[in-house]
Amino acid sequence: SISGPGDVNEAAGTVTYTVSLSSANAAPVSVNYSTANGSAVAGSDYTAVAGNVTFAPGETSKTITVAISNDTVFEGA
Repeated sequence: SISGPGDVNEAAGTVTYTVSLSSANAAPVSVNYSTANGSAVAGSDYTAVAGNVTFAPGETSKTITVAISNDTVFEGA
């Protein structure tokens, strides 16, 4: 699962999301991720990211950080 803040303070500069496995695994687990536009748009509101996180055996949590842009436009839900 992925969790993160519902509302983001644009002045913070970044937002962090947590990727979690429902249970630990005995072998490494890799997960691909990428950002997608919603009320915020890549390029003007945040920097698009894509990649892969690998959970080592026994790990259940990793974080992904996305750079955000501070502007004067309200991106409502």
